[in-house]
Amino acid sequence: MIKRKAGFTLVEVLIALTITGLIMGGITTAIIQLISVSNQNTNSITAQRQVQQVGEALSHDVLQARTVTIGQGNTPPGTGFRIVLTWTDISGNRFVITYRLESNGIIYRDEAKNGGVATTRKICENISTAAADTHFGLKSGVPGTYSLMITASISGKINVSETRTYEMKTRAFT
Repeated sequence: MIKRKAGFTLVEVLIALTITGLIMGGITTAIIQLISVSNQNTNSITAQRQVQQVGEALSHDVLQARTVTIGQGNTPPGTGFRIVLTWTDISGNRFVITYRLESNGIIYRDEAKNGGVATTRKICENISTAAADTHFGLKSGVPGTYSLMITASISGKINVSETRTYEMKTRAFT
């Protein structure tokens, strides 16, 4: 009498391996897709935050400003991104705030109080230095109102770009 041994036949093992391979392939594809979407979302959120930061900071300072001077300085041509804002607060302190866009895409804010040494703060990075993407200027036909168009571009495996337009008024016209 022949005893049957418990186990799987070669055909059953091959079918199980094929099914397992298909399942693992699907899971791997899903994980890769999730990572890719996650990177794209991270880049998109970073670009959005960069343009929001400069829009928020500049809007706040323009609202305080008595004078706004737009000049080139050492900034990328056509961007109008050497912005000098001045005002005197209620305590008599005189502020001079300068926003500058460097050729590496970083916007800095320099603040000098009462003629003292300016403190510098990096506002944002990854800003496009092309005049078509990033520029600041007086809004035509609306005294005391300025327009800022700003574009942040994040490069990498997935390139993302975010453009926002802001309008802001000086306090003399609010």
